[in-house]
Amino acid sequence: MKNIFIVGPVASGKNTLLENIVKDNDDIIFLDTGRIFRFISYEIYNEIKDDIDIDKILNNDKEETEKIYQRLFHLTKFITSKLGQLSYNKDRMFVNNTEIDMSKFYQKNVNALLPIISKISIIRGKIIQFINSNIANSNKSIVMTGHNIKEIDTTKFCVVYLDIDEKDSTYRLYNRNIESYKNILEAYDEILKRNLNDGIKETKHILSYLYDYIYINTTGKSEQEIYYEFLKKYSENTRKNNIFLELQNNSIPRNDFKWLSNALLDPIKSLLETLTGPIVAKYPFINKNDLVYQTLIFITSHKIEELYKFNDIEYLKKVESSITLRTENLLDDFMNKVENGKITINIKLLDKDLNYMVSKLCNLYSDEKVKKVMINYNSGEKTTNLISKDGFLIKNQNGIDDNSENNITFRIIDKYMSNFISKYCHYLHSPRDDELIAYGAFIGNDKYPIAYVSFSKQDRDYKKQLLFNLGIEPQNSIEMTRAWSSNSAPQNIMSSLFQFSINDISNKWKKDCKLGITDKYLQAITTAINPNLGFKASSFLGCNFIPIALRPAKFTFELKNDNIEYKTRRKIESSIENSSFYFENRMTILPLNELILCLDKHILEKIKNSNILLIDKNDYENVLTGKILIKR
Repeated sequence: MKNIFIVGPVASGKNTLLENIVKDNDDIIFLDTGRIFRFISYEIYNEIKDDIDIDKILNNDKEETEKIYQRLFHLTKFITSKLGQLSYNKDRMFVNNTEIDMSKFYQKNVNALLPIISKISIIRGKIIQFINSNIANSNKSIVMTGHNIKEIDTTKFCVVYLDIDEKDSTYRLYNRNIESYKNILEAYDEILKRNLNDGIKETKHILSYLYDYIYINTTGKSEQEIYYEFLKKYSENTRKNNIFLELQNNSIPRNDFKWLSNALLDPIKSLLETLTGPIVAKYPFINKNDLVYQTLIFITSHKIEELYKFNDIEYLKKVESSITLRTENLLDDFMNKVENGKITINIKLLDKDLNYMVSKLCNLYSDEKVKKVMINYNSGEKTTNLISKDGFLIKNQNGIDDNSENNITFRIIDKYMSNFISKYCHYLHSPRDDELIAYGAFIGNDKYPIAYVSFSKQDRDYKKQLLFNLGIEPQNSIEMTRAWSSNSAPQNIMSSLFQFSINDISNKWKKDCKLGITDKYLQAITTAINPNLGFKASSFLGCNFIPIALRPAKFTFELKNDNIEYKTRRKIESSIENSSFYFENRMTILPLNELILCLDKHILEKIKNSNILLIDKNDYENVLTGKILIKR
């Protein structure tokens, strides 16, 4: 059995579930974090008892309490040593293999020191490190309860959240300790205070961003009903996690990994870059790169034998299969045949698709105000401003003062502006409803940015699972979802904007952690790059992003009233129409390259020494829902 951490409001049934799990599993350890704090308090008391006055502490003597604080900061090595001697068997504690009489942990002297010791961050850190590193990594599984997930490494635990209605929990608490309360309202007040102090509301909010967790509402349920629901959900989670172990056998050694381009689309991309010149001259509000990307996506709705003219269809099929196998010899041969004119592109079909995409973009830019913005973006020459590598020291090439209105600045942009850029400028033309934050690079006080990047929280189970198994908590990582720059942006604008936004988000995450909005500091940022469109990710790689997986790519098209339109999967998922007919790309395309920027140096070294994982294409539909990663 895996390590289990049970959390939830007061009187939600945490200890009862824990007892049932321990009762049915001989090899599992019952870990009470409160006992560890009492053990340390007991050991510290014996170490400093000749230098302190317990009676004064019990009477809240400030001078005596301060004296203890000063002593405790010099006992970190002592605490580490004592924790190193500690071991567990079921619910019994041992020091140097000798069982401890835990009744002495509840003596007056220990009770006096416990509130002081539990508040000291250095001591708490030592104990939490002991739990996450020593206990959680031991050969035996542990089950423990707690009040929030801040102080555990959730990649080493299955988090079980027991929820309960406040009315139900009040009756449970009152009936359990009826002699302790004057009336039921007093029990209700205690429920509210304890749940507030424990940060239950914040923990519940964070819960949905975890990967390996179980949610059970215990309101009105019996002890056995709760336990059976736990067993069922735990079994489902275990099956899903075991699949990942097979995925690790389906990988590319990192030293053998190459950033490929799509040989089937490269010749078409080169031709499109020539064909689109006169078109964007006629329609200056259409961005040339955007038109190329849109057409490249659209032509994958055709079969390879429709797009390329060659008398040996079987040869074309072999070339197509080599895309999946990532073998380059046949692809090189194909490219040579295209260059030598032995294989030709169906210009008539390509021209038809190109004109269709022009009409789609003209329709997108029907608003005159939007047209003006796009014309400014597309016609602008490269700015002469230079940006330093750290993104902060900015000078003008012509010697203009640093305070000039022509200088480039970075700042957060609002939802309206972010949606505008996503809809009209980014090649997906699809804003994200779940956007967390977005940043722009601006020239002086301009209203519209010349570069843009946005972030969202992790919401896909396959991505959460990848992170989870790398030792990164998904709830403490984010996805970079959109990145764009205009024609007028300097060459290194994106790497500078990335660096600025990453630093700013990391600092905001730290502040949110102190407020309980997040449970820990930001650990990683992920993104996915589509190599089929010719993206090389140089700005990302320059900011220390590295590949971690290849994820199956697909372009989905909607067929409606004889019109074909590319649809992102989020658009399809949010669509209220069920009458539409969808089909996927008929031409084989390369998988997306999943990248990560890991902010934890220890985990980063682990990733650098790991293989690039492959997610099987045949199971892509299940990958999206998180049901499975590869065939079993």
